[in-house]
Amino acid sequence: MKKALTKALLFAMTIVTLAAIIPLSANASTSNKQKVYSFLTNEMKLNSAAACGILANIERESDFNPRLVIRDSNGLQSGGLCQWNGGRFSNLKRYCERNGYSYLSVEGQMNYLKYELSQNSYDYIYDFLRTVTNNSDGAYDAGYYWCYYFEIPSNRGVKAKQRGSNAKNEYWPQFGNKIPSKPTLSFSKKATTYDMDNAIGIKWTSGGKNCTSYRLYVAKKDTSTGKYDWTNCKTYSIGSSKKSYTIAKNSLKTGTYKIKLRAFNDTTGEYRDSNTITCKIKCETHSYSTKITKQPTFEKKGTKLLTCKQCGTKVTKSVSALTLSDFESMKMTTPKLSSASAKSIKLKWDKFAGATGYCIYQQLGGKWQLLGKTSGLSYTVKSLKPSTEYKFRIRAYAKDGSETYYTSYSSTLVTATKTANAPTIALSRGTNKATVSWNKVSGADGYQIYVATGENSKNYKRVASVGAKTTSYTLTGLKKNQYYNFKVRPYVKCSNDTYVYGSFSKVKYIIAR
Repeated sequence: MKKALTKALLFAMTIVTLAAIIPLSANASTSNKQKVYSFLTNEMKLNSAAACGILANIERESDFNPRLVIRDSNGLQSGGLCQWNGGRFSNLKRYCERNGYSYLSVEGQMNYLKYELSQNSYDYIYDFLRTVTNNSDGAYDAGYYWCYYFEIPSNRGVKAKQRGSNAKNEYWPQFGNKIPSKPTLSFSKKATTYDMDNAIGIKWTSGGKNCTSYRLYVAKKDTSTGKYDWTNCKTYSIGSSKKSYTIAKNSLKTGTYKIKLRAFNDTTGEYRDSNTITCKIKCETHSYSTKITKQPTFEKKGTKLLTCKQCGTKVTKSVSALTLSDFESMKMTTPKLSSASAKSIKLKWDKFAGATGYCIYQQLGGKWQLLGKTSGLSYTVKSLKPSTEYKFRIRAYAKDGSETYYTSYSSTLVTATKTANAPTIALSRGTNKATVSWNKVSGADGYQIYVATGENSKNYKRVASVGAKTTSYTLTGLKKNQYYNFKVRPYVKCSNDTYVYGSFSKVKYIIAR
């Protein structure tokens, strides 16, 4: 290393300077001092005492000016915070060029210092610094040792004492024991899943008397790598008096996030990170499905439940009370088949808000004819033919004095009556198989065959569905001495591809052989 610079030498550098040296302002010098201390403690994991020892030496070497470059009495260049000399200054330049730093920057020089201390020639110094006691005496020891073995100025014994004293008496009072406490981070509420409508409340324990500010970091998970992007994360600056923060709604997009808090001492650059907490934003644009939970009437409002199809968020909103204009513009939902027999069909439907009653229509001879009216939610149509397709529709009506108002017609329900009879079945068996046969049923469009395995079993499963022309079915792969119960039912197929099923035959069984 070059000989230590005194304040007088710094003032008279015009004789030996190789490049223009921009003197540092007091603010710049303080800022660089804080950057160096922060790097030593946070990146190099040295305690405050060790960092104070190095600071006391850098002050004498360069006064924290990374752009200081001079030529020594032997004609060799010395440069940077630590005034690396000759070949070591060239090594600094090469390292910074390879790693994308400016060799005249604090960042580049501190990263080089960390690299240099990891090499065999200097690792013993790094090892010593990591063992010094974190108090004023440790600061003295670090300042002395760094000067004596790393800087190695002329008359190094005397100067090592001076720098050790400077570390103890000037830098330790300024930087020593200024470490913030580690805050503990948590959500204000237990929920960790949010949507765009919810602000995210966060709280934490204090960073202690040495904390001068907080920064909150919110990093999004990369779905392709599973890692969290702390480099491009959202950052929120918060005053030291705060113990909570609310991330505004709509500020985060869909995804999974980790959140951490950093307690800073802005004077020393020391910081301590909290634990991390995780939350999810399930969607940023809701797509709702709607369900009426309370039907409106002509006197009272109703309610509806909106449920987001993406995140499940539920919102309840009111539904305006009905008007007669609303009623006439609405359409009844399609009636459903409640039950059928060979000669009747029972219809059912959902209640229609504001309705006094319902009109039931059947298509007969190509025209719609009114079958009847009811105030209930079902209606049975009688005197029908077996195995025959029928079409129905309904509409609601409301009375207001002498006036009657009607909704639009519902869509058409296409259904059918059952067959008049159930089939009669017979069984025959062979080795590991059984054949069930039945008589043709008038009007049937096909048959379904059901089998239950085990004596007295009622656990029937459909094994086949066949057309109207088929009157037998063989089931193979039976197990010897096992009971097999058979039953068959006919069906009528409607023009809209729906089915109406007839009554089951009586059950018959065989024991497989």
